[in-house]
Amino acid sequence: MVTDKLEDRTQEGFFQRPVFVVRTNLVSEEKVIFSHQNATAELDLLLEQATDQNSTYFVESEYLLERLVKCIHRMKEMTHKDDHCPMTFDSWSCWNFTPPGEVITTSCPSFPEMGFKDSFLAAKYCTPQGQWWVHPDTNRSWSNYTSCLDHTDIHFRNYINILTVSGLSISLFALTMSLIIFTIFPCLSPSRVSLHRNMFLSLIMNNIFWITWIQVVLPVPEIWQNNLVSCKMLHIITTYFMISTYFWMLCEGTYLYLILAKIFIQEEDCVKGLKVFGWLSPGVVMLPYCTYRQIYEDEHCWMDMDKSVWFLASPVLLCILVNIYFLINVVRILRKKLLFENNFNRTNNNILMKSARGASILIPIFGLQFLLVPFRPPPGSSLEYAYEVFSSLASSTQGLSVSVLLCFTNPEIVKIIRNRIQGPNHRIERYSVRWTNRSPLSTHVGVQASYALTTDRSVCISSISRVPTLKLHSSSYSETRL
Repeated sequence: MVTDKLEDRTQEGFFQRPVFVVRTNLVSEEKVIFSHQNATAELDLLLEQATDQNSTYFVESEYLLERLVKCIHRMKEMTHKDDHCPMTFDSWSCWNFTPPGEVITTSCPSFPEMGFKDSFLAAKYCTPQGQWWVHPDTNRSWSNYTSCLDHTDIHFRNYINILTVSGLSISLFALTMSLIIFTIFPCLSPSRVSLHRNMFLSLIMNNIFWITWIQVVLPVPEIWQNNLVSCKMLHIITTYFMISTYFWMLCEGTYLYLILAKIFIQEEDCVKGLKVFGWLSPGVVMLPYCTYRQIYEDEHCWMDMDKSVWFLASPVLLCILVNIYFLINVVRILRKKLLFENNFNRTNNNILMKSARGASILIPIFGLQFLLVPFRPPPGSSLEYAYEVFSSLASSTQGLSVSVLLCFTNPEIVKIIRNRIQGPNHRIERYSVRWTNRSPLSTHVGVQASYALTTDRSVCISSISRVPTLKLHSSSYSETRL
């Protein structure tokens, strides 16, 4: 500490006032330079240590290192004043020589993640003894950064965090219940339904790790400021599962398109290939991302992204664009089937509305609402808060949306659960396709039939494609819709 070093100098018999005091990071000791020393040489040595990863004076943040360099250049140009508080860099800001008993102000550092605004002012008090005021708890000179906080923005960020955690928790519960339902009922566990289970598992893990990140890492600046290895590992795992959700939504879109387009495929092989793709592809994306971050952006627990964001944004955007292509083709195929079916049922003429309803069902399943997330308005704009609310709701309730669409509103699942609750006297009957003159889309959105669960096979499109003149080769298909 400055006071301790001054006492040591006094006891040695040649008291010298400090000229410069530098603390390069929050955990390092203060480097005190006295008037009898070669200040330029000492500052140059300190600057070398600040860029040495093996030194205790190492500065990880490029932004803070830049502020330190500017401060050292100013120190070299300043004239020493004996009765003033020494010029100081406190690891965040540079403080000029200050007369005793006065308060000096300087621009706040730009820490948006902490709610700091560089348009606000921080303050530091020079005591009448010509020494910076020392905080009794830390026994270190103290700078007042409390005025740097934008309290309105902090309250809003806290609200967004609460909204996000609430949405993730609700989605986590819904996803867990859906996964249990898909697992415990044998008639709902053919091979192709495993695509749903894998997507649900990916969303469950994503929600768990995001809740952990928001609750454990974000509220404790010491964790991400020290850039701990454990913290970076949590970031990697969280990001992996976040990316995996997009790939699993792409798997869902790919499978639905292949089934509706009647492309000749071996169903079992297709499902196995999509499973490998869904879990392996995020790992391939993460490898160059982690390498780049470790070399060029290894700070703040990897929370702040610069150019590294493109390693994640590019594959995510590609997944969304491919799903848009699938959505357009699925709606086109669905509309053709509706037009064909309408030739036999003249009472169902609202084809456009049914196609639109079908598309709206697929949007959350394919994750297409995330297409708007990259278009972030500039900070401080009138749309920033609205964007944050939309982004929070879209990301946190994704699991709830797919659970409702693929599980809770599925008539077959509802009937199975109802019969299970009613007891053994109500046998779950085996359903077969029954042709009617009524459109299968008249009471329920037809796209859900594309994910129909069967007792013999997992997914079929019979309820979309059936018309009075068609006949299936087997009567064991169910009329269920998911």
